[in-house]
Amino acid sequence: MSIFRKFLKLVLGFLARWAIKKHQIELIVVTGFYGSEIVKEGIYEIFNQKYKVRRNTDQILWDMSLPLAVLGYKDRRRNFFEWLVLMARATFYLLVGPKNNHTLILNANCTYDETAKFWASFLKPDYLVILNEEKDSAIINSLLENLKPEKSVLIYEKDKVDEAKLKKIEIDHKFTFAAKGADLNYNQSKHTISYKSEELKIPSLLPSVIVPHIAAVFALCVNHGFSLDEAGLEALKFDLESILTKKIQQNLGKEGSN
Repeated sequence: MSIFRKFLKLVLGFLARWAIKKHQIELIVVTGFYGSEIVKEGIYEIFNQKYKVRRNTDQILWDMSLPLAVLGYKDRRRNFFEWLVLMARATFYLLVGPKNNHTLILNANCTYDETAKFWASFLKPDYLVILNEEKDSAIINSLLENLKPEKSVLIYEKDKVDEAKLKKIEIDHKFTFAAKGADLNYNQSKHTISYKSEELKIPSLLPSVIVPHIAAVFALCVNHGFSLDEAGLEALKFDLESILTKKIQQNLGKEGSN
């Protein structure tokens, strides 16, 4: 790693921590081996009707993607001087700019331990949503260590995450979703979500494979004060097709640049 890149990580990590503290940003972080982008967009669609909220919209390509998302900058190629200008502007804004309380929704996925530790240096989730684990995950492990015992809410898909590991996490608020036996349950064949005495029918036009992801969205929402019906009404505005199309286009663009 070059000296400048080490310097860049140090400064952007510091600025991201500063921004989260100054603006009292409520952090919702979604992670998992697959599906995190769909869940992030679903949560955003519902929250955007009621709260001041933003989310990362650029594809996560490298370790600087998330600090840039926290700071509100586009993730694009920059030369040495452009990076210096960005850091100077971000510092100036944090020094003299007004406080901007809001909710930030991020999907955080990576395969490198170093990147996971870097992101965890400034991401202390208020809500952590874990969808699934293909294998032991550095980013999941790092984010779990950052949860605030009395404040953070851990939401995860029962039976698709190592529950033995989660039981070791000292946290007051845990919430599960699954096909059965969880706090919130889903039925893929019937396209239904059930929570307590409420049951919600998901439009049958949606593929059944994403029903667990929709359940994750609702699990977060009911923990944030939405009723299942209220979250379901806002979710009708969720344009899944455009999200999937955008993701395909991003992947094609990434392959074309290699």
